[in-house]
Amino acid sequence: MAEAIANLDRVGDRGVGAQRAALVHMVEANSKNAENWLRLAEHERTLGETEAEIEALMQALEHGDMTQTQVAILRLEELSALERVAAVRRMKLAQHALPTARGALWRSVALGPSDERERPQALLELAAVDPQGPWLGILKRDHPMDPATDLARARGLI
Repeated sequence: MAEAIANLDRVGDRGVGAQRAALVHMVEANSKNAENWLRLAEHERTLGETEAEIEALMQALEHGDMTQTQVAILRLEELSALERVAAVRRMKLAQHALPTARGALWRSVALGPSDERERPQALLELAAVDPQGPWLGILKRDHPMDPATDLARARGLI
């Protein structure tokens, strides 16, 4: 791996096209290496290639450890692209995410379509960490009969 990064540094002297080709070669050689996907995403970002950056971040999200996943989640949030990940997957990722990424995932579901099946749970989770936020009001208004709303009532939150 260190050799591949050293080669990438040498290739950098030959221009962005050569850098991209080297990065693509690295991810093709080891497609489950999230760090390579994050490097490619960063390269695409510097070139202003947003769609290519998002694709690389999505791969990093699939293959990363907790820290790498957080980097991908937060950048996808910046790009307003978290909704490209299925809501059920975002909620599952939130179970194991670091707190900052967890909030981003829950927000992306909570602020999504009101008919999203995972939305009430996301609203309840957000209300637990941000009781002063609008989450309980939205939960009560949009999902009055949902089990998450019943749980909020049982906990005395609404």
